[in-house]
Amino acid sequence: MSTTTATQRSYRPAPTMTAVQAGLATIARGEEGESVKALQKKLNTWGAGLAVDGKMGQATEQALKRYGFASGRADKSVFEAARPKAKPAASRGSGPTRNVRGFREVDEQKLRTALGTEGQHMARPFIEAGRKHSLDPLFLAGISMQETGHFTSEAFTDGRHNAMGVTGSKKRPRGFTSHQESIFSMAAELSKKDGYYVGRNTVGTIAQKYAPIDAHNDPDGLNHYWAKNVGDFVDQLERATR
Repeated sequence: MSTTTATQRSYRPAPTMTAVQAGLATIARGEEGESVKALQKKLNTWGAGLAVDGKMGQATEQALKRYGFASGRADKSVFEAARPKAKPAASRGSGPTRNVRGFREVDEQKLRTALGTEGQHMARPFIEAGRKHSLDPLFLAGISMQETGHFTSEAFTDGRHNAMGVTGSKKRPRGFTSHQESIFSMAAELSKKDGYYVGRNTVGTIAQKYAPIDAHNDPDGLNHYWAKNVGDFVDQLERATR
C-alpha cells in the first residue's frame, strides 16, 4: 500500500495556456502549472470556491464535472464558456435531519456576504476545511454561528480565536492561533475514522455528542436547542448561497 500523502504527491507539468487555448492540449488531473491556476480562477467565477494552488486534483476535477464538463478535463471550451448552470446537488434534507457528510461546492463570495462583517473572513476556511474533511462547509459555518452567538462570544473575540466552541482539557474554551485553526481542528475531529462522531451523519445525531443534553458545562440548558438552531442556520446559509 502506498504511503504517499496528498501533500507529497507528484504532479506533472500542465500544458501552457497558449496550447490549451489553441486547442492543442487539455488540462487533466495530476497536472500543475499556471494554466491550472487560470482554470481554477475561471471555475471560481462560477462559484466553485476552489483553492487557486495550480494543482489539478480531485476538487478541481469534480468542479469541472459539476459545471457540465463530464470528462473532468479542461480544453479551450471551458475558458470560452459563459457560466453554465451547475447540476443540482442531491437533497441533503433540512434542519436537524440534514445529512452533513460529503463536501459540496459553495459560492465563497455569497457565503462571505451571508456571514456578515464579523464572520466573512472565515468563508474560505469553512469551504477548505469542508473539502479536506468531506463535510458540508455550511454545517461548519452553522456550528460556528451557534457556538459563538453569531461571532460575538468572548472565546471568539478575546484572543483565543475559538470559532467552534472547542473545549480544552479543563472543559473551558480552548485557545487557537487563529479562527481558521479552530475550524480545521473541529472539522478533523468530526471526520476521525475512530472518533466520537463515527456513524453520525446528520445535524441531530452529531448534536448528541457535540452538545449533549444536561452536559455539566451547559448549566443554562442551551444544548436543548443546538440541533434545531444549527439546522436552521445551515438552511438559512443554503438559501443565501444559491
